[in-house]
Amino acid sequence: MGTSLDKTPKTRTTAAARVRRLEALVEGQSQVLEMISRDLPLAQILEAIPRWVEANSRDGVLASILLLDKDGQRLLHGGAPSLPDSYNQAINGIHIGPAVGSCGTAAFTGRAVIVEDIANDPLWADFRDLALAHGLRACWSTPLTDRTGRVRGTFAMYYRQPRSPSEDDFHLIRLVTRTAVLAIEHQQLQDERAELLARERQALRSVEAGRQRLHDLIMEAPAAIALLRGPAHVVEVANPLYQRTIGMGRDMLGAPIRQALPELEGQGIFELLDQVYASGKRYEGHEVPIRLDPSDGSGVEDRYFNVVYQPTRDEAGAVDGLLIHAVDVTASALAHQRVRASEERYRTLFRLVPVALYACDANGVIQEYNQRAIELWGRAPVLGDANERYCGSLRRYYPDGQPMPREACLTARILRGEALDDADAECLIERPDGSRRTVVAHPQVLRDERGRITGAITCLYDITEHKQADKAAAHLAAIVSSSSDAIASKTLEGIITSWNTSAEHMFGYTAEEIIGQSVLTLIPLERHSEEDAILSRIRAGERVEHFETVRMTKDGRQLDVSLTISPIRDRSGVIIGASKIVRDITERKQLERERAELLGIVAHDLGNPVAAIKARVQLLERRLARGTVLDADALEGLGRLITRMERLVRDLRDAESIEAGQLALVRDEFDLVSLLRQEAETAQTTIPGSVTLELPDWALAGPVVVEADRDRVGQVIANLLSNAIKYSPAERPIALSLTREKPPASPDTPPASLVRVAVRDEGQGIPHAALSRVFDRFYRVPGTGTQHGERRGLGLGLYICRQLIERHGGQIGVESVVGRGSTFWFTLPLTPAAD
Repeated sequence: MGTSLDKTPKTRTTAAARVRRLEALVEGQSQVLEMISRDLPLAQILEAIPRWVEANSRDGVLASILLLDKDGQRLLHGGAPSLPDSYNQAINGIHIGPAVGSCGTAAFTGRAVIVEDIANDPLWADFRDLALAHGLRACWSTPLTDRTGRVRGTFAMYYRQPRSPSEDDFHLIRLVTRTAVLAIEHQQLQDERAELLARERQALRSVEAGRQRLHDLIMEAPAAIALLRGPAHVVEVANPLYQRTIGMGRDMLGAPIRQALPELEGQGIFELLDQVYASGKRYEGHEVPIRLDPSDGSGVEDRYFNVVYQPTRDEAGAVDGLLIHAVDVTASALAHQRVRASEERYRTLFRLVPVALYACDANGVIQEYNQRAIELWGRAPVLGDANERYCGSLRRYYPDGQPMPREACLTARILRGEALDDADAECLIERPDGSRRTVVAHPQVLRDERGRITGAITCLYDITEHKQADKAAAHLAAIVSSSSDAIASKTLEGIITSWNTSAEHMFGYTAEEIIGQSVLTLIPLERHSEEDAILSRIRAGERVEHFETVRMTKDGRQLDVSLTISPIRDRSGVIIGASKIVRDITERKQLERERAELLGIVAHDLGNPVAAIKARVQLLERRLARGTVLDADALEGLGRLITRMERLVRDLRDAESIEAGQLALVRDEFDLVSLLRQEAETAQTTIPGSVTLELPDWALAGPVVVEADRDRVGQVIANLLSNAIKYSPAERPIALSLTREKPPASPDTPPASLVRVAVRDEGQGIPHAALSRVFDRFYRVPGTGTQHGERRGLGLGLYICRQLIERHGGQIGVESVVGRGSTFWFTLPLTPAAD
């Protein structure tokens, strides 16, 4: 069984308490609304609202109302009777923002901000100490927003312990904020009404005084003034000057304007008056021409007036007349017409002249400039700006690039009265984009009738293109003169018109000998038809690139050349000739022939071992079939053939990997001395006793450790030893040595010890001209022969050696004297431990 507890009495008690609380809240609101209806001061109402809230709260709430200032940036004290005065003073005038406590944030965002624990909320980071010092631990703030959505202030509820709002709290907040906004809006309406009444009383007083002043002003004004009434424009008022200058002495009062001034018909005046009256829009006219008929019969006069037609309105705001204000400006208008005609001629000339022009006053302040000046300066200076003096360019420089002060430019000097002896001097101007132009300035001083300087007009000539053309021509001439290629030009008829130094060296003809001669002089007879085809393509505007052919020197030699021929055009784009670049490719062609020969060698060197291996294998098969024991020499010979083939294939594959950038290194630390001994012993097997190993004492004392690819370094050593053996007589020794050196330190490379491995032979040596190419791909020193019956290699071994050593961070080189032998060497860095 369960036990049931009856909670009905307690529920009824709680409901009754809530009813009493709501009645108290409504009673408090009624009291506040009564204060608003009695037009009590807003400050008094804002003090009453927090007391109303606090009186109806059982939780010790401290209520506060803050008001936004006119700029909507600061919160000002409104009413907070229970908060400490020092706290109210501290927050009075605080700036609103996205993290300014509860009230400042609510006013800034326009949304309610509920902070349950001030001590831990980031919105109170800058104000936490202030609140906690006054015992405040929670703050719920709600923006006071009027009907237009504008935030007028904030209503806040403070507590002395952390607290979150209940549903009843939210109901209370909504009730209070609506009541507070009502009080604020009511006060605003009262203020606006009082201000409006004050302005109205002042306006009435001003109208009365204005009417009298207007009448006196109209009658005594130095301008012709008339007041017209109604759509017929009846002349109600016309001051004496109006009657004299426009009415020409006629009686005009009480008559419609069309009757009073009939000569205005057809001049558009009446139509303009009708338009202003109908639209209610003011009209102003400057130097308006009007033809008037004097009453003395002297004939129609052309007069000019500055006029204003101002609509007047009745009390309802409807247009009921026109006020006419006219000033006779006939004399000045005629003078202006003459000046404008002169200025128009001047401006047309100023605008259309095809050079940059600008004008300055006597102080150098720019008053005018044309479009060409803007294009030259790259900017449009501010007219009349005292900072824009003498010239509109951003900066000025002397021809040597040194900055030129404004006061040093020619316009400034001529305005100071200097006599210019360098009027054609060049200067540089800089534009906003950083580009510079070379100009020549020609300033002309302007004087008044008494000879005083009143300003200057300056003409700027942009000679940048001319300077660049001169520079380019000089640069091109230097390039043409110093080019290693032969460069020449010719007419469309094939007559040579220019000839550089390299052309002289290549073909043997001096410029004096060949210029003016036919280009066929350089072309073998059997190739003359090529020139006709080339000239046909040039006339069609085509460019001939990398055309390989044969040309003939003065001494009859034939050169393999590559030609690039381009059309030469004049300023209008018409083709007038051709420029020709001739590159001697004889050596390249020779290399191609050598490469073809090399391919034959490769085929032969691979084919021979294959055939020999095949024959030896067949021989071994027959011996095995007969039961004959295989001898060591047969197997050894077969091994040597296979080794040779493997070396050829390896060299070709390594060369291909290098060209493809795929040659991989497997670095590890090892003893270099051990590797040298191994390679020396291996080389001994070719010719016993032919290789000696020279090691210094420090290398014998312990391991010489390097970090590198052991197999690849061994491949380099083996290749150098193999070459030394191949090209040296058997009776002459070959030395493999190891030394140590320390390169000079540099800012980019710290000092590190190096080891130097060298292979020295006493063979035939290498000619000096070939030393720079021995490490090139496929290069074989011409005229050298091998020893011991071996064939020359593919020209890849030393090329591969160089690539391997350089990829290890080392260097490789050769020293040789013909007839005395060669020394091939390379260096590797020691590891820090070995250093």
